[in-house]
Amino acid sequence: MSGPQLAIASIVASVASASLTMSAADQEKALFEQKAYDVKLQSKQQNIAARREGVAVMKKTNEIMARNVAVAFSGNIQPFMGGQTVDLLNRYTLKQGVTDYYQTQDNATLATQFGIQQANQYSMAGSLAQQTARASAFTQVAGGFMGGAQAVGTDNLFDVFRTS
Repeated sequence: MSGPQLAIASIVASVASASLTMSAADQEKALFEQKAYDVKLQSKQQNIAARREGVAVMKKTNEIMARNVAVAFSGNIQPFMGGQTVDLLNRYTLKQGVTDYYQTQDNATLATQFGIQQANQYSMAGSLAQQTARASAFTQVAGGFMGGAQAVGTDNLFDVFRTS
């Protein structure tokens, strides 16, 4: 190959390589965006599960309190009288139930926030991959032009395209 042909081949190869680099980066960004979507979906599912658990906790609390009242009535004890054993048991049960309920609500909130944070990290990783690919593609094309310039000389590089 002569100098002009080498110059053209170097430039074409570098442009093709840069194009492949950008295509790979686009695919990588799409992969990260899919991961971000999956994480958001998973966090929503965890949020729903935690909320359902909270509802189950409150149902269980109501069942325990109702059983306490029923047992008290069957034993001829006034269950709604303040300071009685049943009243104290129900207060403690309600306190524990509310504490457990709020814990499930906190878990739901944390699941959502964690999902959003992780999804944002995946999105940023995809954007960073594209930025890095752009810089790499620019460097590849510049390297191709430098290789072409070395093959025909710096002053004659653009003359190669005029005569081809």
